[in-house]
Amino acid sequence: MSAAQGSLAWQATAKTFYEGHQATQHANSDDPQLQHNEVWGVLHPFSASVEPIELSKKVFAIGRSEENDFVLRGNKISGKHCTIQWNGQDDNTSFVMITDTSTNGTWIDGDRIYKDQFLLLKEGSEVVFGRHPTLPEVPELNYRYIYRHTAIPAPPGSLRTSYDIGYEIGRGSFSTVWSGISRSTGKWYAIKFIDTPKEVVDACAEDSESRDESRAKVVNYVREVGILEKLRHKNICQLEEVFYSEWKIFLEYVDGGDLWDYIHDRVCVDEATTGGIMFQAVDALAMCIFHRDLKPDNILLTSHEPPVVKIADFGLSKVVDNTTFLKTMCGTASYIAPEVLTQEKQEGYDHLVDSWSIGVTVYTMLTGNSPFVEDSSIEDLKSRIIARTIYWENLEEMEISKDADDFIRSLLQKLPIHRLSLSNARYHKWLVSFEHSQPEHETPRDPTARSALSETASDLQHELSVEKLLAGLDG
Repeated sequence: MSAAQGSLAWQATAKTFYEGHQATQHANSDDPQLQHNEVWGVLHPFSASVEPIELSKKVFAIGRSEENDFVLRGNKISGKHCTIQWNGQDDNTSFVMITDTSTNGTWIDGDRIYKDQFLLLKEGSEVVFGRHPTLPEVPELNYRYIYRHTAIPAPPGSLRTSYDIGYEIGRGSFSTVWSGISRSTGKWYAIKFIDTPKEVVDACAEDSESRDESRAKVVNYVREVGILEKLRHKNICQLEEVFYSEWKIFLEYVDGGDLWDYIHDRVCVDEATTGGIMFQAVDALAMCIFHRDLKPDNILLTSHEPPVVKIADFGLSKVVDNTTFLKTMCGTASYIAPEVLTQEKQEGYDHLVDSWSIGVTVYTMLTGNSPFVEDSSIEDLKSRIIARTIYWENLEEMEISKDADDFIRSLLQKLPIHRLSLSNARYHKWLVSFEHSQPEHETPRDPTARSALSETASDLQHELSVEKLLAGLDG
């Protein structure tokens, strides 16, 4: 089914649903809740530069004209862009509908509503006004929102009863990360909204891999979440809580951005700072943790100077295969170890791929450049990566210490058998020299101090049996 056909199908469904409930809507037109303009829904913006939209009137108008109930600026917004209407019901017959009246369109979860047509708006839906969500964005005109239907209380134990969702932090191949705050403690979290298992399976299955194998990857990912709940290290971004039914993962909030931005802002990083950051990263990874997708984007930093390192994004990289890496994660290709691509019969690879990634990262930090020289005449990306060589002269030009040079060369060995493992790299002379200059950490939390959901992680894993999960994948 094409995107256009999918959109038409949604419109037909919305029309049938709407007409079937018109009598209910008219019967409740005198609802005092609507007359008093109490807020029944909120559109939370993705961008911190945009205000939230609180929906109160029975028929709420949005557009560029001052006559609207909420005014949006920009040449992509029509004078009267759309209306949002709630049928006034506060039970399972409740529904909200958006009718588009614009030139440039409105999108719900990627489906466009064309002029004078409408779609149903559901709890958690993404709404975009005036521009498709894949186009470049200006923060002040980034009219992308997540919808919360506040007229109906969230069911006990759901995400919305405990947390408020803030703004989008970033996006990955199979997830979106938002900030969120606990209603009870006021503590901020990074909340990973993971694509549904069916969406992940469908994406994986496109890359010449059988559906059964893709389904198995998702099952393994769910199991791994249970392991990550128990993983504790001061330099690992802690997994705090999991809402299995909603595919939401709560992570420790890290306020300083990632290592890629840190390098970009400085062009290159001095050896002392590089060593301090890398000591923390290797110390965490030496715990026999197999990451598989190490790169500066997945090394988070606090805003302190010197920064505290938090390794993030464990696990999800295992859902995708090597072909998917090359197609959907261009940044990953720069840090991927040779054996990942040269394996012929999917014989696999081990933790030494993480050593290679750390070697590339240290080289990049100290020189401000990639270590590799590639033949641009080779069109196939996989072949080009396999054929690339390392430009060692860059290290000599930067006049780094002999210990740092030895550390990098020990990690960037093409043959894994000659490569330094991270458990041994942790005690390399160069890295050990930075052990006593580490930044202060917050007092470690009691590893046994877990929420009710987290304490029962193992039970939840058993409860989410393979049969039950696979049934959900086919739903």
